[in-house]
Amino acid sequence: MKIYFLLACGITWFLLLPVILSHQGIIALNVTDDWHFLGALGPILAAFYVARRRGVFHLWLVGLLRTHVETGWLLISVISPFILFFIAYIIALFIDSSTEPIESLINSETINLHWVVMTLIAAIAYGIGEEAGWRGFALPWLQKKENALKATMLLAMMHAVWHIPFFFYRFEFTVGMAIGFFIGLVAGTVWLTFLYNSTGGSAFVAIIWHTGWNIVNQVAILLSDVMLAVMSTSVIILAVYIVSKWGSESLSPKPRYTFHTTHQDNNYDKIFNL
Repeated sequence: MKIYFLLACGITWFLLLPVILSHQGIIALNVTDDWHFLGALGPILAAFYVARRRGVFHLWLVGLLRTHVETGWLLISVISPFILFFIAYIIALFIDSSTEPIESLINSETINLHWVVMTLIAAIAYGIGEEAGWRGFALPWLQKKENALKATMLLAMMHAVWHIPFFFYRFEFTVGMAIGFFIGLVAGTVWLTFLYNSTGGSAFVAIIWHTGWNIVNQVAILLSDVMLAVMSTSVIILAVYIVSKWGSESLSPKPRYTFHTTHQDNNYDKIFNL
C-alpha cells in the first residue's frame, strides 16, 4: 500500500507541477487550469501498476466493470448528488440572499461551451481516475486486514495528502479551509465505502457517484458558498448515520469486500469471453 500511495501522489503531483508553478508565478509559461484534469491519472495508473505486481489485476478490473448491481444502488449513485444539490439550493435561497438563481447561469459569461466541456472532462476524469484507485484498489486492499471504518479512515488520510497540490491553484489555502475540507473528505470516504461494500465491491458505482458529485459541485460554486456548505453537511450527516446504523465492521448492510473474497465472480471471464 505504501508503494501505491507514493505512486498515486507522485504521478499526480508531477503532472500538476506546471499548473502550480504557473499559478504561483514561478514560471512564465501560460499553463491554464484546463491542465487540471491530468491530475486524475495518479490513482488509476498507480492502481494499474500495483494491481499487476500484486497479482490482483483481474479482481481490480472486475470491480471497475461490476455494472450488474441492484437497481436501487445504481439509482442512488446516479441521482443522490443531484438530490443533495437541489436540497442545498432551496436552503440557500432561504438563508443566503446572495444566492444566484439557477436561471441566471444561462446568461452568465462564465457558462460557455468551453466551461461545459472542460467541467465534464474534469468531472469524468476524476470520477474514473480517483475511484479506480481509491475504491477500486486501495479500499479492498486495506479491508483485507482492517475493518471498514479503520480502512476508510486510513484511505481518507491518504486521499487528503494526495490533494495537497490542489491548495496551490484551486483552493484558498487557510487552516479553516483545510480542516473543513478534511472533515468533508472523511464523510465522503465513509459514504463511498458504504456504496462500495453495499454493491459487493462495485467501483463502477463509486465512479458514477463521484462524477455526479463533481458536476454539481462545480455548478454550486457559481451559485452560492452556502450551497457547498450545505452539501458537505448533508454528506457528513449521512456518514454519521452509516456508522451508527451499521457499525465499523462493514459500514454497510453487506460484508466488507476485499480482494481475498470467497465470492466466485465470473464477470471477468464473461467480459473477455474466456
